[in-house]
Amino acid sequence: MSVMIWLINQGRQIEKNNVARSGQSVALRRVSMSMPLIATCMMTGCASGTPPTPTPLPPMYPASLLVKCPTLPMATSGKLVDLINNHIDVAERYHDCASTHNNLVDLIHDR
Repeated sequence: MSVMIWLINQGRQIEKNNVARSGQSVALRRVSMSMPLIATCMMTGCASGTPPTPTPLPPMYPASLLVKCPTLPMATSGKLVDLINNHIDVAERYHDCASTHNNLVDLIHDR
């Protein structure tokens, strides 16, 4: 702001000096006085740009949905009872993991 006041005062001094010159018109004197002020205003307009857009924060997901699926167990022997028990255990782990994965996918699609 103080620069603009200084420029206005400089313009007034120029106008006073130009009053002594009778060859210039009043309009020309006013134009020569306002040129520094116009230039200052134009330069301050370039200095204030638009602020940078903030980067969005990464989405936060519940920790319970970010757990890897457990490894599936292998059958301990070739007996039919062990194979059936292993199959039941694998099926339970698969469905638990699929449920967690589906909940995560639903959460991502809802956002």
